[in-house]
Amino acid sequence: MKNALQFAKQYCEEGLYPIPVLYKEKIPAVPDWTNLKVTPDNAEQYFNGKETNIGILLGDGLIDIDIDDERLLVLAKDILPPSGLVFGRASKPSSH
Repeated sequence: MKNALQFAKQYCEEGLYPIPVLYKEKIPAVPDWTNLKVTPDNAEQYFNGKETNIGILLGDGLIDIDIDDERLLVLAKDILPPSGLVFGRASKPSSH
């Protein structure tokens, strides 16, 4: 299983900007996170083995819809436009 550092580097390689988020929270773990630019070269500074979540810094034209209700996930497939990126954790694989 990949750790947070490996995921962060993978996201960087995919052109995304990962940010460290407090473990089991949805709160950025660093001040001035809106200006943070994690790269493969500096990722270890932010994802250093401590338990952490990963957020993605979204830019122009990008949104994330977080759906926790299973009934809404079914509706989302019919209501939302197609997306090139649908993901989630193992227990809710299409929740984002």
